[in-house]
Amino acid sequence: GKTMASLIAFTDGGVVLFSRGKNVEKLPSSHRQLFYGINKFVQQKNAKLCTTVTENTRMCWKTFEPGILFVYAYANENVDDKGAEWFADLLFHSITFILGEGTFEQDATTIRLSLKSCFGFIDHLLEEQSKFMGSSLGFVDAVLIDEQEKCQSALNDYCIDCVTKFGMLMVDGHCALATVPMWNLSQFELSLVCSYVRALGNCDAFDGPVYLPFESPDAPFRLVSLNLAAGVNLVVLCDLTHSLSHIINTIMPRYWSPLLDTIVKLPPRVGRTVYPSTFDIHEDVWLMFAVERGYNRAFTYITQWDIVDRVAGVRLDTKKVARTWYNTAMDTYANLSKRDHKVHDTYADNDHHKAFARITPNIHVHMITAPTIAAYALGNICDDVIAQLQQHGFG
Repeated sequence: GKTMASLIAFTDGGVVLFSRGKNVEKLPSSHRQLFYGINKFVQQKNAKLCTTVTENTRMCWKTFEPGILFVYAYANENVDDKGAEWFADLLFHSITFILGEGTFEQDATTIRLSLKSCFGFIDHLLEEQSKFMGSSLGFVDAVLIDEQEKCQSALNDYCIDCVTKFGMLMVDGHCALATVPMWNLSQFELSLVCSYVRALGNCDAFDGPVYLPFESPDAPFRLVSLNLAAGVNLVVLCDLTHSLSHIINTIMPRYWSPLLDTIVKLPPRVGRTVYPSTFDIHEDVWLMFAVERGYNRAFTYITQWDIVDRVAGVRLDTKKVARTWYNTAMDTYANLSKRDHKVHDTYADNDHHKAFARITPNIHVHMITAPTIAAYALGNICDDVIAQLQQHGFG
């Protein structure tokens, strides 16, 4: 059957702090203890256990201070080793995000009791770990929207009135806009805020404390999320200057009521992806994945979810193909850069699709296309993609 993501956490002495995920929760405690024993055995051989692989499952082993061991299991087809290590870090930081620093400096019994308040969020992270293309590669998932300048101006002014520099607008679970200080948070912190808002579901308004693991691990921010329209959330990290009712009834309408007609249309949906009506690229581009390095954000455009390999008689997941291509292109770029080779464009060709990548200091664009597109045309298509991304403030 399909392997669901799971997580087991141990103390340095081998005490199981918690187990999350349907697969491991069914295991007897003696079986869970085996994972700790395997790690200790490898350490005694003066080696480090990073990843293990079975037929259907990969497991990531990561130790955090003060000696907390995370064993994270996930389906082979969902995330590669680099993405898994990033996600294990995200899971660890999610505990600080909820409880603040110092949680693991107590005795095991106290830690166990404290961690129970994190289980709902950890379960949510495990459940959505492969749903978002950017997150699986260590980026914040972004989306492009129409009327970007108007909405950005409203967001900046709204944050000033809320007495904060941290604010963002989320559309369908993706970060559409953010203030510059919000973008400048670590990708872990911004990803955790986005995931936390997604975990709230269809909540009209939320007001509660969260900690930023790097920016403020010992003093909580107040996370205020307001649902402006279906799938559109307005989020700030602020202090206690204004009450929730004052933000809802006075500050929010001042800036967002004039934009209501725009907000309810953010953005139109095509299949299972979102992008603005003005974003239009070649019809034979099945998936486009763009990364803006400055903000560690990624935008995914996808129109074909499966690729048919007629030779092997199987269907390939387009996102999995794109993830593999992304890692191949970036590894090639890194290796050639070490030899002082300048790499700009690279592509691969096979019977059932073409893959193309353009890597610049500011923006990386990766495309999976129909095999019928001529190789010489890929560069021109990429030029058009980058121009449209920049028109929408990306890159």
